[in-house]
Amino acid sequence: MSALLICLRHADVATWHHAFLVNRDVRRAYGARVERIFFNAEHPAEVWVLIDWDDTARAQLYARSDDLIDLFEQEGVNIEPRLWLLNEMADPSGAGAIPLANERGVPPDNGTESR
Repeated sequence: MSALLICLRHADVATWHHAFLVNRDVRRAYGARVERIFFNAEHPAEVWVLIDWDDTARAQLYARSDDLIDLFEQEGVNIEPRLWLLNEMADPSGAGAIPLANERGVPPDNGTESR
């Protein structure tokens, strides 16, 4: 699976968020699947967007598109946004995501703990 990670700054995050949501159909047309939005706890004007994509090539196409540039201009992004195209690393065991900790908050000791 591929993902696009975007970091941007906006003086009015609520206004930006509304504009971002309104333009969801554009991202979906490029193959966006799941979107998660975070803000920096120490700098709330800094926003991080993580979007899962169905295909690396389509994510790359969107990242370079005029649609994205127009969207940033429409949303009033204050600085040049930073974008990273990410590819998920496969779990060699095929068991899915590797846990950081079990339900008790204890990390697995050698990676053999059941998932």
